[in-house]
Parts: sequence; C-alpha cells; structure tokens
Amino acid sequence: MVRSGPAGASPAAPVRSYLRARGRARAGGYAERAYALLLALLVAGGILAGSLPGMSTAFADGPPVRPGPGTLLAIGLLCYAAVLGGAARFGPLAAAPARLSWLFPSPTSRRGLLWPTAAVVLGLATVLGLLHGAFVAWALVAPMGLLVVLAGGIAGLFVGGLATLTQTFTEGSAALLDRSALLLGAAAAALTVFDLPARIAVGGWFGPWAWPQAAADGMSPAALGTAGVLAAAVAGAALVRLDRVRLAGLATGGAFAGTLSSGVVTLDLGTAARVTEERRWARRSPRRTGLPRLPARLAVLAHDVLALRRSPDRLALISVAALPPALLAGVTGPGPLLAGAWLLSGLLAVGAVTDNARRDRDLPALARLLGLPGRRLLAVRSILPTVVGTAWGAGSLALLAASTAGNAVHWLLLGAVSGPALAVGALRAARRGAVRHELPPVVTPMGMVPTGPLHRLVTGWDLGLLCTLPTLVAVAAGDPAGAVPVQVAASLLGLFGFVAVAGARRTSPRSLS
Repeated sequence: MVRSGPAGASPAAPVRSYLRARGRARAGGYAERAYALLLALLVAGGILAGSLPGMSTAFADGPPVRPGPGTLLAIGLLCYAAVLGGAARFGPLAAAPARLSWLFPSPTSRRGLLWPTAAVVLGLATVLGLLHGAFVAWALVAPMGLLVVLAGGIAGLFVGGLATLTQTFTEGSAALLDRSALLLGAAAAALTVFDLPARIAVGGWFGPWAWPQAAADGMSPAALGTAGVLAAAVAGAALVRLDRVRLAGLATGGAFAGTLSSGVVTLDLGTAARVTEERRWARRSPRRTGLPRLPARLAVLAHDVLALRRSPDRLALISVAALPPALLAGVTGPGPLLAGAWLLSGLLAVGAVTDNARRDRDLPALARLLGLPGRRLLAVRSILPTVVGTAWGAGSLALLAASTAGNAVHWLLLGAVSGPALAVGALRAARRGAVRHELPPVVTPMGMVPTGPLHRLVTGWDLGLLCTLPTLVAVAAGDPAGAVPVQVAASLLGLFGFVAVAGARRTSPRSLS
C-alpha cells in the first residue's frame, strides 16, 4: 500500500478538511436562506389571509357539477401519471455539469451533495399532493377538509420518495417511471371511456392517488397515521441511499434540466425543445427501418408515419390528451374553461406529430433535398396532423358527449370536422421559428416586458382559436346544434389558406440553418 504525507495520511484528507471548512462557512448562508424563506412565507400568508373568506365560501359551495368517485379517481391517476412522467424526464434527481465534475473524481460523500436536491424533490412532491388533496376536498365538499388535504400531502411524499428511491436501485429508473406513468394513464382512460365503477380498477383504492378520497369517505385516523409513517419511511430510505444514486441518471436529468433552464433564461423555449428532441432521437436505436408501403408521391408522408411509429410515447400522449376535457366536464360542466382546456389539449395532441414540419422550417437546406415545391411539401406534411386531429377531435368530443347535452352523433361529427382546424394551429405553432427579440418591448409600471417571447407564445394559438371558434362556442354552450356546417367551412378555409400562404413564403433569415 502506498502512503503519502506524514504518518501515512491519506491524500484525500486535505480535500475533506477543506470541504468541512467550506461547509461551516456555508452554514451562515443556509441560515440566511432559511430566514428569507420564512419571511416570504409570512408575507405570502399575510397576503392570502384577506382571501380566506372567499376561499372558504368556494370550498363550502363546491363545484357546479358533483363528480362521481370514478371521475375523481381518474383525475388522481392522471395527475400522478403526469408527475411520474416529469420525474422520469428530470431524474427525478439531477445534477448540473459543475456538480457532476465534483461527483466523478471526488472522494467526498455523494449524499452530502445530493441531499438538498432530494429535499427539494420531496418537498415539491408533497406540495403537489397537497394541491390534489385540496382539489378533492373542494370537489366533494368534504366536512374534514384539512384531513383530506393532509392525506394528499402524505400521498405526494410517498410517491416522491418512491421515485427517488427507484433511482438508487437501477440505471433504468427513467424507463421504469415512464412505464408506471403509462400504466396509470391507461387506468385513467379505462375509467373515463368505459365509465367503470371506481372500485373495479385494480389497486385503484389502494394507491396513493386515492388516499384523499378515502379520507373524505371516512378513513380512520389510525390508517392515515400508518400511511404517514410509511411515506416518511420511504422518504427516509431514499435520503439514506443517496450514495447509491447512479451517475448516468444524474447526467441525463441534469442535461434535460440544463436545457430547460437555458431556454427559460434566454426566453427561447423553442430552441430548448429542439435540443431536447435531437437528444431524444440520438439516444434511440430503432430496430425497424423500413418505410410504410405508400405510393412514391407520398414518400414524405411515409417519413412522417415512420417517425410516429417509432415514437410510442407520442401515441400515448395523443391518447391521454383526450381525457382532460372529459374529466373537466364532469367537474365544472360546459363553459369557457372547458372550451379552453379542449383547445389546449387538442393543440398539444396534434403538435406531437408536427416535428418534421418544424424541421422543414428550421433547416430549409434539408427540405430542398426532397425536391418538392414549398406548397406541395407543406400540403403533404399536413396530412398526418389532419388525420390525427380528426381522430382526436372525434374521440375527445365523443367522451365529452356523456357529460353534456346534445346528440352524441352531432358531437362526434363536430369533433371530426374540427381536426383540420387543430392541424392548422399546430402546424403554425411548429413553423414559428426562433424568438423575435428585435420586437420593441412594452413599458409597464412594473418594468419593460419583452414582446418577442409573447409573440412566439401566441403564434399558433391565434390561428387555432380562429379556425376552431365554432367548436369552441359549441363546447362552451354544451350544445353542438348547427355548429357542424360552420366548422366545416372554417376548417377547409383555414387549412387551404394556411398551405397557400405559408407554403409560398420564403424562409426567414431567422431559421436555424
């Protein structure tokens, strides 16, 4: 054994002593942060104290429509599926490149460097659980509202602890969390589509997503205490095992978080989305490379179909996006909120298949290699979004028909004819390019507001809102009568007009080529 230094001291001893000294120096900084956080909480509490009477009235009145237990369980499953999907993207534990440069060669404890991030993850999961519990208490007008909110917080802590603990056991934690989210989303879809009794769902009432409902139905304090002890034990085990977190997962989550944070700092989330998309395809190794059997003139469409076939996560997103409008209709009923949720879900679903149209706009040199004029290329690229939008619109409004008035056939036809309109909005959003930072800012009493990010944010929504206006009015009113012919005209006019105008437009110098 090779010894160095006096009395065979370890070469890591100076490093450890230096880090201990820095730790003592940072203790004062932690105290200042704790004081600032406590002061912010007190100020926020004072501000919210004035709205407590209104909040109490809202909780006492409840929603306009009393949702059934199956609807609430489906909402809980969908919320936790979204949480697990986000945890799979972010790690849930992640480390910046600077921190990873310490973790790889350093002999220091990995737990000491990761516990602040783990505490933030567990705290965020607990807050999301509290929000879910508050929603259930409001929807059921539960007499023991605080107990229901507490059950939601315990459930959030339990799920956050499980997600963090998973990362310490396997390098494939992201895939495991993704599959868990897909399973929860499938259970929510089954409850929504087939209108099954809530207790038929396998394990539905034993999972943390149903703990707030169980508390509202009279869960005993002993059972709630047992759940709290279990959640605390899982979170404690996750903190103890932080030394065994795989560095590969930290690097992947850190790269995603770094890309997202850079997009927020530079006010250009579009570039961050493009970088994330390129990294996603770089990590994939598709087994099948054959193009679908389509005529030669539809070779570009075959490319779009192949990209969608290689992205099962996009297919799952398209399917799950049809659930929020139907679930929201079971809580709030028809209204502007339901119409906005339907439009947002539709643009999100159809936007999942517009990556190639975005790439044609960003990299015109590659688009020219296809040998097609601009209008013809855009027309072919719009086929798949139109088909997906038609199928999604018909499915979403068919689910919506169960909670609203009107003939189900009329809702189905209205959703089908609104598909091209959704495709127009998604294609315009995909081809909007980079943020226009040269636009003049707007001066407000609170300071200057940059208009470039705002312009990019509303681009796509404007045309989608205009072309789907007849459907949105019908959804808000809860009656599809007379809206189908108007929507057919709006969809055809919007689609052909967009292809004619956008296909003839020359590529802007702001493209990424």
